[in-house]
Amino acid sequence: MTPNPTRRAALAAAAGFGLSLDLLARQAFAASEGAAARRKLIVVICRGGLDGLSVTPPVGDPDYRGLRGAIAVDERALKLDGTFGLHPSLAGVHALAQAGQARIVPAVATPDRARSHFEAQDVLESGAAVVYGTSSGWLNRALTTLSSQRRVEALSVGPQRP
Repeated sequence: MTPNPTRRAALAAAAGFGLSLDLLARQAFAASEGAAARRKLIVVICRGGLDGLSVTPPVGDPDYRGLRGAIAVDERALKLDGTFGLHPSLAGVHALAQAGQARIVPAVATPDRARSHFEAQDVLESGAAVVYGTSSGWLNRALTTLSSQRRVEALSVGPQRP
């Protein structure tokens, strides 16, 4: 009997399949000058001490309040679903999520377990499976791919260029 695959294994297989298709075929972007051209992808990477359990508290988890103690964001959380909420300071993001214009992806981790903040940041921003696995970022690579098919505009806001 074959064991049920884990969610990570299924995602890894799907990603590998997508990569193999990308290498075998030329990508086609339908309606690139129409509705797709008006769509926007906004990626926010918060550096520093931003605590994911405070930004997207798992308020539906029965152990959350006991484990977080005084810093738990409980009744004040803006509900996203039965499990997760948003910090009450993120009312604007919550309104976008409720309107279907924002997607919140809580509790995501990279395969790297080096326990170094800087190495984890490199894996997150590079999209590589290993630390220092590539010298470019996943978002820059995505923009390069898209710009070969249609006009793409990008904006970076921060103290240094990505």
